[in-house]
Amino acid sequence: MKIEFQTCSYAGDFDICRTLCETMDRFAPSDIRHLLVVPAADTAMFSVLARPGREIRAQQDLLPSWLHALPLPKGAWQRALSLPRREIFVSLRCPPVRGWIAQQITKIAAARDTDADIVVHIDSDSAFVRPFTAALFHADGKVRCYHHPDAPHPPSHVPWHESASRLLGLPHSQNHGADYIDGLVPWRVGTVRSMTDRIEAVTGREWRLALARTTHFSEYVLYGVYSEKIAEASADTAGRLDFTSTSLSHSIWTGSLADERDRQRFIAELQPHHISCLMQSTLDVSGPIRGNVISAVIARTAEQDALSPA
Repeated sequence: MKIEFQTCSYAGDFDICRTLCETMDRFAPSDIRHLLVVPAADTAMFSVLARPGREIRAQQDLLPSWLHALPLPKGAWQRALSLPRREIFVSLRCPPVRGWIAQQITKIAAARDTDADIVVHIDSDSAFVRPFTAALFHADGKVRCYHHPDAPHPPSHVPWHESASRLLGLPHSQNHGADYIDGLVPWRVGTVRSMTDRIEAVTGREWRLALARTTHFSEYVLYGVYSEKIAEASADTAGRLDFTSTSLSHSIWTGSLADERDRQRFIAELQPHHISCLMQSTLDVSGPIRGNVISAVIARTAEQDALSPA
């Protein structure tokens, strides 16, 4: 099965995205493609990361023509006015769309638009830390699908599950029984396409418009709920996904890495099945410290792999 990694990024995350690309080139199989999607204004900056098998694509190519980026002040003015890091998009067809929502629409559009069989989403604030093979993402015709029934369910996730219910035509639920958010998320492309077909059938609107009019949703929750509650319940598509609660990413989403003890704890908690690590970009971690942690995690993987049976 053909696999493509996809990353949505922007100028503010360029340095950490460069590290992601460097570690991918070091550890990923050479035949796996990588798509970087960035705002049109940032394509020249990111062009230095292009290589055979890695394409840089403008986000606007994947968003509908009726959705327009609203220019916002950058730098000191952005901080002084407490403006969001990402663009805001406007249209006569929907309320203003936050950059985070536009990015999720972009991810789904990029997955629909590829000729690959599997898309693996990995964000800029991740790095690969050990060699891996494509077999991690599919086996016997089934594509890996992350779901974690025992994960905490914070209040912030409730609107995402409620939106999934509404968009997919399912009974209202504040918790569909699992968490689907991870630092490394594989999607079966055929499942993504059938999911957007379902959204159009339920809402009566083109899927991108339906999502643009949704104030709160998570692309990973939407795909996970569709996969588990609808695709696997269908006689035509059941058995195409391999559900697992084992994460391939060693991730820290909240908290701190400011203290050396916190960093050493994070490094020590790495498990042999982790092929990447994620340090949320909003954490207060300087570039040099982030680089040092990644180097230490890579060294830790080498120690683990040296001790594992051949």
